[in-house]
Amino acid sequence: MISGAYRTRRNDFMPGSLPLVLLAIGGGAVVVCLAAAVLAVFSATIAPRKKAVIPPTVTVPLAAPEPSVVSPEVQAADLQRKISATESTATRLTLAADQVRAKIATLDQQKTELQKLVDQHRTALRQAEETQRQSIAEQKDAAARKQHLLAELADLQKRIAALTVSIADVQRSVQAQIAADNNKPQLVECTGEGLILQPQHVRIPTSQIAAGVLVSSTRSRGAYFLVRPDGFNSFVMARGIVRAAGALVIAEPRLKGE
Repeated sequence: MISGAYRTRRNDFMPGSLPLVLLAIGGGAVVVCLAAAVLAVFSATIAPRKKAVIPPTVTVPLAAPEPSVVSPEVQAADLQRKISATESTATRLTLAADQVRAKIATLDQQKTELQKLVDQHRTALRQAEETQRQSIAEQKDAAARKQHLLAELADLQKRIAALTVSIADVQRSVQAQIAADNNKPQLVECTGEGLILQPQHVRIPTSQIAAGVLVSSTRSRGAYFLVRPDGFNSFVMARGIVRAAGALVIAEPRLKGE
């Protein structure tokens, strides 16, 4: 009886409890899935945005333009123009110097003639003074002549003073011109046969470049080299001598490879 009743209660319990258990397990799974979905959405909403990575900019340097090559004919033509301009300037300076020298010579001649007149008047004045002592009449005449000679003497002295000032002005002008020319660099033309100092037209053969003429001409003025196409050897020799003497090389061309 007891075992029959137990079996009856067990059969009555099993069909009703299994659906409830399954329902509870399914509800828990649904709750877990919803919680996971909500957590994922919340995490995606509040997650910090990553900064965009900007790629570095690379600057490629441009290639330098190739230097233009000047032909020897163009260099020679430019050199010839410079030499012609220098020779023209030297000719004008020489002409001006000759004119100044001629003017100074003329003024010196006039001064000499006036000085002779002064000496003659002084001699005449002494003679007049001596004659004055001889007689009263002669003294009066001598006095008048003396006054006349004194007036002429004063006028001649004024003229001499004016000429002296003119000569001094001309000399100062010439000295200023010479000083200005000395302050300019010595123009040195380099050729295949040697050097030519311009505007003096002094030629220095290649074998005599180190003789001293070049150094004395450029020591205080410096040197400006004009190199002909066949004169690079003489230019290199002259440049070394000028630099060794302590003179300033104002301008010089550059050889290939320097």
